[in-house]
Amino acid sequence: GIRDPLWSRGLGDVYKRQELINQNAELLMSRSSQIEQQEALIETLKHEVSVLKESKEKMEEQIIQLTGDNRNLLNKLMSLKNEMAEKMNDASEIYQKGLNMLKQSNEAATSPQFSKGNEKLDDLLFKTSQAPAKATIPEKPKYKIMAHSSEALCVKYDNFGNLLATSGGDHLIKVWDPSTGKEIAKFKDFLKPVMCLDFNLEGNLLCAGSVDKTVKVFDLKTQRTKISFTGHNDTVNALTMLLRSAKIVTGSSDRTIKLWDYDKGQILSTANYPSGTYSMDLAQDDNMLVTGHNNGSLMIWSLHCLLYTSDAADEGLGVDLGGRRIIQKK
Repeated sequence: GIRDPLWSRGLGDVYKRQELINQNAELLMSRSSQIEQQEALIETLKHEVSVLKESKEKMEEQIIQLTGDNRNLLNKLMSLKNEMAEKMNDASEIYQKGLNMLKQSNEAATSPQFSKGNEKLDDLLFKTSQAPAKATIPEKPKYKIMAHSSEALCVKYDNFGNLLATSGGDHLIKVWDPSTGKEIAKFKDFLKPVMCLDFNLEGNLLCAGSVDKTVKVFDLKTQRTKISFTGHNDTVNALTMLLRSAKIVTGSSDRTIKLWDYDKGQILSTANYPSGTYSMDLAQDDNMLVTGHNNGSLMIWSLHCLLYTSDAADEGLGVDLGGRRIIQKK
């Protein structure tokens, strides 16, 4: 049983090589795991880079769009600025003409030609003041328009006389060219007869009130409904559009008067009165409103106070109530 020393040495070398092989294998497995982790990290980074690239492209598109929008807004601003400058120049010119006319009038008033000794001028003024008016009602109309299949309940010119609006018991609103009698537009939005109409100052919007308790504003350019209001509990008999702001006043048989903002689409104020409203008219300065009522009374309203008050008026007082003055039935 004595082992050969050479054999024992060779066996030891085999163990060492096997151990070395095992160590290399472990090292290779560790490196392989590290490579897999690095590859996964690379894929994650590639995905993040792709997402960042897409985000960058979207941001560049948004920047381009915003740049274009800013350019358009700047152009509009410059256009509005030029328009305002032109209007200011026109107003300045009109103001200067007015001053010149006033100056000429004052000079003429102090001139000897206007003294009482000027008999020819006195005679001319007397004859002019005594001249009878020659206005007459024509025997025949210019033309006849069969506008509605039922009662024509309301007719309204725009502020320049270029458009004529009519409404009827047939639930229709029609807009006409008064110079030719031709129909320009038709609106079929109401469910019941349309009682009242009014144009805004520019003549591009038309407002209407109906027995169906609604108030609608129509865009004459697009021939579509701009906005529809509900809030009255009975027939809307009268309305008026303010000249200098996007507001409407409406009167109804429900004994309320309402102030609306048709740009914001909301009721600004409601005023109560013991009788239904059947008519109204607005002063040219947009400050005072007169309404006629079923009990025979008139109400004069300050629109500033109507905007901020909604308490019921006391008809018996006949005095100012929060800026509103009542003219009683006699």
